[in-house]
Amino acid sequence: MQPESRKYLFDIQVAADSIATFCAGKNFEDYLRDEMLKAAVERKFAVVGEALARLAQLDAGTAARIPDGVTKERRHSGDKNLALACPGLDSGTGSGAAA
Repeated sequence: MQPESRKYLFDIQVAADSIATFCAGKNFEDYLRDEMLKAAVERKFAVVGEALARLAQLDAGTAARIPDGVTKERRHSGDKNLALACPGLDSGTGSGAAA
């Protein structure tokens, strides 16, 4: 693993932890109503996406070890990413966020 790869992996972990913290105790309806929450979550997804893209360019071997679900799903936006990062958000709302 290249030394710079660790920085990108750290950035991914920190952003993912932030998303989980932001979403804790929230449901999907809370997310839809809270513009600041949505903006914060979307920003952290942008950080994850950028770090993954840079990691793939720098160190394809390390990037290849990241599960396919993470790299494929980062290409989707909106509800799909949210459902992956915050699975509790779609509980009991019937909103279909996980679809």
